[in-house]
Amino acid sequence: MDKFQQAKLMMYLLIKGIINTANSLWAGNIPFTASFGLLSGLITQLEAQRTIQENPITGITADKKAKKDAAFVLGWATMNHVKSWAVATNNAGVLGKLKYTESQMKSATGVEYVGILTTIYNTAQDNVGSLSTYGVTPTTQTAYLASITAFSNVLTDPMKAEEARAIATENIATLEGQIDVFLETRMDVDMENYRLSQPDFYNQYFNSRVPVKPGVNKRALELTVIDSVTHLPIAKVVVTYDDAPKKHKTSAKGISYMQNLTQDSHTVHLSLIGYVNKSQQFNVISGETTKLTVQLVKTS
Repeated sequence: MDKFQQAKLMMYLLIKGIINTANSLWAGNIPFTASFGLLSGLITQLEAQRTIQENPITGITADKKAKKDAAFVLGWATMNHVKSWAVATNNAGVLGKLKYTESQMKSATGVEYVGILTTIYNTAQDNVGSLSTYGVTPTTQTAYLASITAFSNVLTDPMKAEEARAIATENIATLEGQIDVFLETRMDVDMENYRLSQPDFYNQYFNSRVPVKPGVNKRALELTVIDSVTHLPIAKVVVTYDDAPKKHKTSAKGISYMQNLTQDSHTVHLSLIGYVNKSQQFNVISGETTKLTVQLVKTS
C-alpha cells in the first residue's frame, strides 16, 4: 500500500471502530446492521489483500535454498558412490554420465539443477541392485528422490508470490474504490437517521470520514456550538481541550477554532451560564480539519 491507501485503510478501521462502539444505538436497526455487515466484510477483504501484498518472499527464497542444499548433499554423495562402483567395474558408460563437478552442481539453478539431480538418480536407480556395498540402496534412493521432488515443488514459489502481490495491489485499489462508494451511498445515508437523535455518534462518524493527506497543514478543529432546542449558535461558550488550562470562547456564530492538536482522540469541554456543562470526545486526523457540532442543553 502507498501512504494514501494506508491512510484510507486507517480511516476505514476508525469508522468501523466508532460504529462497533455504538452497537447499542443501532443493534435493532435492520438496514443499518446490514449495511455495517457489508462494510465490515469489505474492510476485512482489504486487510487480507494488504497482508498478501506485504508478504515477503525472503522466507520462500530461504526455503528454496535449504531444499537445494539438502538435495545437493544427497546427490553429491550418491554420484560419488556410483562413480566408485563404476571405476571398480570399469563401467565407462556410467562414468561418462556422471562428470559433474561440485561447483557445477552448486551453481546450477532451476530446471538445470533438477536435470542434474535426476540424471544422478536415474543412473543410480538403473544399477541399484549392485550398489548396496557402495552405500546406495532403495532406501537411500527413496530419500534422494524425495529431496529432488521437494526442491522441484518450490521452484515456482517466489514467482507465484510476486504474481499474488501484483494481483493484491490491483485488488486494493478496487476495494478502496468500492468502500468509498459504499460509504457515500449507504453508510453516510444510514447515519443521517442519527443526526438529531444521537448527535455525538453522528459527529464522531463524520469526523472520521476524512483520510490523512500528508503535507497539508490545516487547523485541527472547527467547533460549532448550538442550542439543543432551537439549533441556533451559542456565543461566548467557554471552551477548553483535554486537561489544558487555556480557555477559548465561541464567536457570535458559535464557532471556535483550534490548531496544533496531535493526531489522536481528544476531549473538548464546554461551559456557559444557563446551560449544562458538556464534554465531547472527537478525533483529530493529521493534516485535516475535524468539524464538530455540539448541542448544549439549557438548565431547567
